[in-house]
Amino acid sequence: MKKVINIRKGLNIKMKGDAPLENLPFKSEKFALIPDDFRWVVPKLSVQENDKVKVGTPIFVNKENEQIQFVSPVSGTISKILRGDKRKIEAIEISSDGNFESETIEIPNALNAQNIKEILLKYGLWQTIRALPFNVIANQGTAPKAVFISGFDTAPLAPDFTFLIDSKDISFLQQGIDILKKLTSTTIYLSLYQEKNNEFLEKLNSVEFCYFKGKHPA
Repeated sequence: MKKVINIRKGLNIKMKGDAPLENLPFKSEKFALIPDDFRWVVPKLSVQENDKVKVGTPIFVNKENEQIQFVSPVSGTISKILRGDKRKIEAIEISSDGNFESETIEIPNALNAQNIKEILLKYGLWQTIRALPFNVIANQGTAPKAVFISGFDTAPLAPDFTFLIDSKDISFLQQGIDILKKLTSTTIYLSLYQEKNNEFLEKLNSVEFCYFKGKHPA
């Protein structure tokens, strides 16, 4: 029997149209990292203007926790460092060379909780793990009571996760869950929206499924 959580309070925001279910090529010569996109992060720069960078090159770290690195999404050159009042870092602009050359990622043969954390911290992936209730970057030294993976988004014009994920090959998702299992001994919950077709996601192992229905922000 499915466990369904019904969100009774909320709002269905009436917006004309829906996000089209199509993949389009993304082309841009300019990219930027904006520290304010990450709550409670005080940036400390690791680069200067005109520095050459690759995908995965550290751009800045969090002063409060310098193990957490924020890295370049493209290869190219640091074209501008924008500062505001009191020299606050507002954005780090990167001019892409279009090659997407990446840093070499060193992955040990045997993965354990410690070296998984080191890899995620070093290559800019740890900040995708957020701590509730304030949705801040998780502290790598704190053991979670549970882990939640969201398989949907009820926000207006939000992308459809079941469209973005290749239903014919979810092996990469299973690999990610298996790695999370090495980080924690607690339950991993996968949240799904009851009104969507979740058949292929329900084939995933090592997770406990939890279904939602109701208005935004379900």
